[in-house]
Amino acid sequence: MEKFFNNKNLLEFIWKWKWIYVIFILLAVIMAVIFSGQAFIKPKFKSEAIVYPVNLKEYSNESNTEQMLQVLQSKQLKLMLIKSFNLYSHYAINKKYKYAQTAVLNELNDNISISKTPYESVRIEVLDYFPDTAKMMVDSIIVFYNHIVRTFQKVKYKEVIDINKVQIKKIKEENDSLKTVLIKYREAYNLYDPGLQAKQITEQYLKSKDINASRLYQNLIKHSEDITITDSLMQANIKRLITYKYQLDEVIKEYKKNITY
Repeated sequence: MEKFFNNKNLLEFIWKWKWIYVIFILLAVIMAVIFSGQAFIKPKFKSEAIVYPVNLKEYSNESNTEQMLQVLQSKQLKLMLIKSFNLYSHYAINKKYKYAQTAVLNELNDNISISKTPYESVRIEVLDYFPDTAKMMVDSIIVFYNHIVRTFQKVKYKEVIDINKVQIKKIKEENDSLKTVLIKYREAYNLYDPGLQAKQITEQYLKSKDINASRLYQNLIKHSEDITITDSLMQANIKRLITYKYQLDEVIKEYKKNITY
């Protein structure tokens, strides 16, 4: 019974001051509308793009999408955005402030999102108070991404080009030395192709007692192996040279390409 009277008294109190409550509720609604409006909370516009990695070379166990994410989320790319769009001014951050770069990077991180989709592509989202700026920033992120990857790829190709050039130079020098040795052998021992000459030299030696035939036969016995090995090394080097030159031509083609990634 006592509980009943307490509830009744509460209802009577609320009813007595109902208009006060109504006014407070209306004021709260009006203030919420006002302070959540554009005059107090400036709206941000979103621009987004879905990109898929192409033409990337695999340098590790990471997928192409993971490589793309690393570049898109890199500090290098963000610093390019900051410089290109003068984000210190755009976000009203004083460049003389001790931690200005940290502040502008934090602000930028709050306004961009780089995420992997379920389909191995990457979603780029940018928020900004100006729709044109948001769109331009998305476009610039893609441009800067291509620039960074292209620069990295060219560095790698340049390394391969330099390695191939060194190997080609080394093989040519080695073959020049072998060629000099081979010429000396051939001129000194009158042996130009022991494999082809062997039968003829042996027959002449057996049929004739001529001193020249005997000397030539002795040269064949003593030096044919050296001449054959030297010639074989030269031929092997020529094959290696062809391989390196082919690789060099292919890498130079890749180096000169101006493609998107």
